[in-house]
Amino acid sequence: MTFDSGVSGYKIGTAVVCNPFPKNSRGIPDICCDQCRFQYGRRCALTGEINAYPSKYRGDFCPLDFEEENIENENEKESNTNVPDSI
Repeated sequence: MTFDSGVSGYKIGTAVVCNPFPKNSRGIPDICCDQCRFQYGRRCALTGEINAYPSKYRGDFCPLDFEEENIENENEKESNTNVPDSI
């Protein structure tokens, strides 16, 4: 499509992306740019930001949000699975 009389404005589009980050055996996630599918070398494909230490940190402008896990409820579920029904 060509714009013979120039551009009068822009229509903004948005997207929701997901990226799984691995957790170790203790359940601690490795959240850094090296674990992200949107990282290419040291540059983020989402923000264009260059991260000097992609194996240790996320970029300052990383748009990914994380849900807080309720550790108490997870520990309670695990401890309840080891308790017999009748004592």
